Amino acid sequence: MSANNRPSLQQPFGGDDDYVVGGYHNNRSNNSGRHWHYNNGGGHPDSPSACSQMTSATRKDQEGEEDPNAPFIISVIAPATLEEGYTIDVMYNDETHTVDIPPGGVKEGEEFETVIDPKRQYQDQYSSRSILQMDQLVEEDEEDIPRRSSPCSRGNSPYSRDNSPYSRDNSPYSRGNSPYSRGDQLQQEEQRRQSQRSGNSGQQTDFKLLSAKIYDDGSEYTSDSHDKTKEIEAASTFPAHSLSGDDEDEETMMEKTHIQNQDFIDEDNKADDASGENKDTVWYDNEGIPHGTWRTRLCSCCDVLTQSTFWMGIFCTPVLMAQLVTRLGLTWNGREGPPEQTYLSYNRIVLGLVFVMSIYWIPFVGSVCVFIYYLLVIVYIGSHVRGYMRQKYQIPSTLPTRCGPRIDDFCMMLCCGCCSSIQMVRHTHDDKDYPGHACTTTGLEFDAPSIV
Repeated sequence: MSANNRPSLQQPFGGDDDYVVGGYHNNRSNNSGRHWHYNNGGGHPDSPSACSQMTSATRKDQEGEEDPNAPFIISVIAPATLEEGYTIDVMYNDETHTVDIPPGGVKEGEEFETVIDPKRQYQDQYSSRSILQMDQLVEEDEEDIPRRSSPCSRGNSPYSRDNSPYSRDNSPYSRGNSPYSRGDQLQQEEQRRQSQRSGNSGQQTDFKLLSAKIYDDGSEYTSDSHDKTKEIEAASTFPAHSLSGDDEDEETMMEKTHIQNQDFIDEDNKADDASGENKDTVWYDNEGIPHGTWRTRLCSCCDVLTQSTFWMGIFCTPVLMAQLVTRLGLTWNGREGPPEQTYLSYNRIVLGLVFVMSIYWIPFVGSVCVFIYYLLVIVYIGSHVRGYMRQKYQIPSTLPTRCGPRIDDFCMMLCCGCCSSIQMVRHTHDDKDYPGHACTTTGLEFDAPSIV
């Protein structure tokens, strides 16, 4: 509540009790630097009689091992009849605290409870100190620096509109002082045209800088592309065409600019592919593994005819699949898992092959077991491994349906499991740098880098 909103002395409660003038705190300090306190008698707050001994308070709630800055409840006896909205100072534990009068006001001698916020004391002191310092600075400015004699006033400022060197009248680029006025521009244009026609007798055709030509693909030749072509020609080995206005030279210039613009578009598309904005993006990671497509085609398995990868895929596909599962760090069924479940994947698949081959001599039963084993390893496990690689290396499916990748992987492993296995094995490592090895658990040399 500000000092202009002080309550009237004329019976605010309708009784004989008088309000105490200055019985509240103002957020600002008076000229003497003191806060206004209430007293038990009348008097103007600026008079010395307005300051008297403050009222003591007692705590109502239980003191415990709590935050010392947490609010707590105290009991205060009103020293005077005060209205709602007043703030008074009370003494508690030899410290001064500011409390608010509860709603409805209080009578003199009436006991009321209120909440003390220890943080409020520091906030009020900081606010009062800041306001006092601001008032003192304003008074010093008004005394030391008169407004009309200020060197930065509107009339005396060196950057005013009249004195500014960049004003409308004083600017070297104003309409009257500009070296590029309309007359000078026409004169310079005429001189340029004469210099262009100096070496061409009978050639009076002017070259239009703002001309444009639309090509079949929708591209357009403009003056901007013309300027860009001039820069390209200046840096290239072929001689630049003169701007003589010749129609044949102009057509040649436009065609060359069109070709250069197409090159710029191709470079922009390549940049978009590198940033991953286009869908058909192919890029290589730190291990040299391509993302977005397979490294080799499905039927290119004959390229490694002299390596063990080809012969393992044709005659011993389960072992090649076991090597691929171990290389990718998957479980025996082609799924992701912890290391304690993946380090024996090669042994489990190979031991299964040894078991079915040991009972192959049994009529009918042996053949059925071998068929089921091959179907399980190549189709079931191979489909899971192929799906995992497709997802990891972001390889799209050839089928545009929602279940396309699963159907695609199943059909590939069912119809051509040998070629599909060779394609997957060749995708993780370049066979030119790291050829296949038949007698290792990963199908690679021991010095080959691992897949992260």
